[in-house]
Amino acid sequence: MTTIITMELNESLVVYIATTYYNMKPLLVSVRKMYGYSDSNYAFTDSNDNQCYFLKIVNPDESHENLVELIDEAIDGVQTHLNDNKANLIVTVPKLIRTSADKSSGYVSIKQPDGRSIWQSFKLFELYDGITVYDFLRGHQGMEMKCRLMFYKTLGMACRQIFEPLSNLCHLRGRLQDLRAKLSFPWNIMTCNEHIKSVIQENVAIIPDDQNSKLYRNLIETALEEFESIQQQLNSLPQYILHGDLGTRNILLARHGLADFIACKQVNGGDICLIDFQDIQVGPQIVDFSTSLLYLIIEQDDIPFENALKLITHWFFEGYQSTKGLHPLDSENLKYTPTLMKIRLCQSLLNGLIAIKLNPDNQDVLQTNQKGWQLLTILSSADDKWLPGTY
Repeated sequence: MTTIITMELNESLVVYIATTYYNMKPLLVSVRKMYGYSDSNYAFTDSNDNQCYFLKIVNPDESHENLVELIDEAIDGVQTHLNDNKANLIVTVPKLIRTSADKSSGYVSIKQPDGRSIWQSFKLFELYDGITVYDFLRGHQGMEMKCRLMFYKTLGMACRQIFEPLSNLCHLRGRLQDLRAKLSFPWNIMTCNEHIKSVIQENVAIIPDDQNSKLYRNLIETALEEFESIQQQLNSLPQYILHGDLGTRNILLARHGLADFIACKQVNGGDICLIDFQDIQVGPQIVDFSTSLLYLIIEQDDIPFENALKLITHWFFEGYQSTKGLHPLDSENLKYTPTLMKIRLCQSLLNGLIAIKLNPDNQDVLQTNQKGWQLLTILSSADDKWLPGTY
């Protein structure tokens, strides 16, 4: 009879997984917790070869076996495409390490805060030596404008380059769409209106009861109405597999290439790494474009939002379109970007308020939400003259 071991979610679990499933010898003192919104992420060093690795322990809602297998298949497909075309690309993804049983993922029983034991999946990657765009923007404020232009154009190129291999995974699209419909998934843009409505109904007091509460509710209701007015049009566009979360925390810049970013130089192949494919979903290309743009605008502090809407959008779009490939973004679809940015922001703000309710000391989410309401207010009052081609 096989004995099932249930463990706490901590550094000792990381050592257990690395030793049991990967034949590694990580030192407990080398294990460090990394940022994760709903997943638990850790970095550690294997004492066998002094290589650094990144362990993702997937949250229970995303650990459904069929979904795990599909995401693993998608990651394999993206890695194969990038490896075959790396001579022409600036973007890469971390190498996925297979278990000693030659599996892309494994499962472990983890004790939950309420005392239950739940099987959660995990994946191991080589640790990419880089920093997130989120951290880079905070550590390099005051860059020259020409360097910012090059920076956002380069990020546009990277996001377009990762869309190409994802768009080739059409054989996975139907399965992914079915699984996302069956399983709880709060970040699916194409069906987010139903999720947002249910969150508000189930958490009546979630929006702070202050002088702004009426404004916040009106902003969300308006964004919902706008989204539902274009939902049918979005569904009629070509549908692809999307990354789903190309935000500033999921785009890494190689440490050895940071000087090139700061000095406005062209970056080299593999100097940008895109991570975390847990939120892959089905939708039109403009959804990933708009999601990336939203987080690039909100996570910077140098350019006021009113100006950033025009400048960063223009730079990012120019870089996105400059990349050769089968799927240039149809500029006609830019008209959907303001609404998609607003509805994604509503998702993020509401899920953030739930996180704050559970942990009032979560300063990171508190700061992001404060800026988020400000940007949502500006987006809701602005005309669309900031979009490329309209000025």
